[in-house]
Amino acid sequence: MYRVSKNKLISMTLQDLQAAIERLPIEERWALLRYIAQLLQHNLHSSAPQADEQTRRAIVKEMRGLLKQPNKPTPNDEAIAAMKEDYLVAKYLQ
Repeated sequence: MYRVSKNKLISMTLQDLQAAIERLPIEERWALLRYIAQLLQHNLHSSAPQADEQTRRAIVKEMRGLLKQPNKPTPNDEAIAAMKEDYLVAKYLQ
């Protein structure tokens, strides 16, 4: 980590940064925490690959295929909810 002081570049280690943060007033620590959280959120969204419409459709079709049983229609939302309930009952109540 580096910082500029009077046009000079000064080296700052992680430990130096942590010590500097510990010296900050609590309000400034919260402000720093909010800033870092926003920065990470922005980086997460900007670096996440965005699937195009065709890719999303292919993924949905593949997922439907995983649930489909031979000679039976693809399950609807109610059928999936029932399967989930059956699974959870079997897992936790039996």
